[in-house]
This record gives sequence, structure tokens and C-alpha cells, in this order.
Amino acid sequence: KEYWDLSFAKTGKQLTGKDAEQELIEVVRKSVRDNMISDVPVGVLLSGGGDSTALISFAVEQAGKDNRTFTHGF
Repeated sequence: KEYWDLSFAKTGKQLTGKDAEQELIEVVRKSVRDNMISDVPVGVLLSGGGDSTALISFAVEQAGKDNRTFTHGF
């Protein structure tokens, strides 16, 4: 049974490419900020891709200090 309900209704709001980029950056920045709330040090597992690089960039921006990062190779 489907447990989701996706709706792609038009909101009437047309974004330019630059506006969409800025909105995405702000959404990711807020998500990282919300997930940095912790009583213990937060670490980031790096995959080596652009997404994890962006996440650690926002994490450093939010924390204002160094963060622990981890990566693994085979």
C-alpha cells in the first residue's frame, strides 16, 4: 500500500534558475543547521561527492569551528 501522496500542483510561483539555486541552498543550509543540534560532537561521513562536500561546508559554516570528518576506501 502506498504510504505517500505526492502533489505537484502549480503554486503560481515561477522561479528563475538563480532563484531556485538560492532556495535550494537555503533549504539545505537550514537542514544542516537543524541537524547540528547535539549534546555531543557531530561527525560527517564523506563519500567524496559534491553532496557531502556541500554538507560539510554548511556544517563548518554553522559550527564556526572544525568538524570531524570520516571517509572509507576499499
